[in-house]
Amino acid sequence: MKRIKFIKLWLLTVLIFSVSLNANAVTRISAHSGNWNDAGTWNPTGIPACGDSVVILAVHTINISNQQNYETCATPFRLIVYGRLLFFNGSKLSLSCGSYVIVYPGGVIDHDQGFSSSNLINICNIVEWNSNSTLNGLACLPGTHPICSQVLAAELIDFSVQQTGMNKVSLKWETASESFTDYFSIQRSVDGFDWMEISQQDAAGFSSALLEYEAFDDNPAEGISYYRLCIHDQDGKINFSDVKMININLQSGNEIVIAPNPANESFSAIIKSYTEEYIRFELYDLSGRLLMTEEFNGNSGSYFISGINEKASGITMLKVFDKENNLRAASLLVIE
Repeated sequence: MKRIKFIKLWLLTVLIFSVSLNANAVTRISAHSGNWNDAGTWNPTGIPACGDSVVILAVHTINISNQQNYETCATPFRLIVYGRLLFFNGSKLSLSCGSYVIVYPGGVIDHDQGFSSSNLINICNIVEWNSNSTLNGLACLPGTHPICSQVLAAELIDFSVQQTGMNKVSLKWETASESFTDYFSIQRSVDGFDWMEISQQDAAGFSSALLEYEAFDDNPAEGISYYRLCIHDQDGKINFSDVKMININLQSGNEIVIAPNPANESFSAIIKSYTEEYIRFELYDLSGRLLMTEEFNGNSGSYFISGINEKASGITMLKVFDKENNLRAASLLVIE
């Protein structure tokens, strides 16, 4: 129920914004199902005119059975569809430049049988829709109108970050609707300023249903990290979620001692209680970038690693993996 109320409030907010663009325009709301050019179909009574904002409510079907021409109007026309707009007999709705049409989830622009593509919506002398296809919400015409960039984004209702398993971070998010979304990406930062992409996931593209997503950071940084979700639309626009902070506690089943630490050109890594016959050391900076890898045949003992000053400086993370790529130990290493 809370989500339904949220969506209704969001739709109402966009509608109020749309209407406020022209304070002198009349807002005509469908009073019942009926014909577009019947004055009694609308409240207040009257056939839609230049500059009007027209709203078709969810329970109503409005029929257009002849030509409706507003292309010479000096002020834009706004059409908001929550219900159904139905074209007959090859009819056309022609709107002036600057006009737009928004079809919200549950709304539809459709046509009767026959007449193929002859039913159409024309905005600024460009055909934005024809009856070769049904236009279901969420949709916005023309896609280049500034208001469409506000309407046609994924409606993000949740984004959460949680450490899960031994050394993994789970990132979950939900969208209430999507339209023209291309993909999602996850970015991580260790300081809240410099961000790096760690994961991508395809978006649904078009949806009016609640969708759940999950991605993982399989190589998190030790300590405090920041995560954000990037929503990429098909037109190249990017929107960001709120930033989430988490304190990562890397766990391991083996003890590792680094000496010296801080180190300069080389160091020794002493691994204890390790019974495997293969060991791999990986050195990362705090952004999660892999700096170097060293592999050895052996188990518990001391391993000498050199050339680190050529790879990085400052605080780094040394991780120990077995042959099955399981993380067995981890420790901070300061390179001077």
